[in-house]
Amino acid sequence: MGLTVDELYDRVDGLHLDELDLRITYDSGGFSVAENRNGLAVSDIGSSFEVPAAADEHGRVAFIAGPWRGYQYHADYVTPRHDNYDHEIAQLTAGEVGAVLVGVTAISENDTWVFGVQVVK
Repeated sequence: MGLTVDELYDRVDGLHLDELDLRITYDSGGFSVAENRNGLAVSDIGSSFEVPAAADEHGRVAFIAGPWRGYQYHADYVTPRHDNYDHEIAQLTAGEVGAVLVGVTAISENDTWVFGVQVVK
């Protein structure tokens, strides 16, 4: 049996900086979450892809970093805002996308972390 949307949010809220990105899928049984080992990772943000100066530290301003849409948070924040990825989860449950990838990475230069999200068709 898969996860409910609330259980999914709890799992994403519990992401640690040392975890691999997560691949979220959905079927009639609910959501499934697995480690994503394919392609670019959220950890590429800050090295291969820059965080723009316009990104705030409260997860309110989206920016594009390669294939990711990112949101920056000050280190005092411990979970991403659900509205950072609600739209993608709705697309997933509607069958419009095949999977949603999410992850977090530390940005040591300014004591922040980034939540990244992307869809897989």
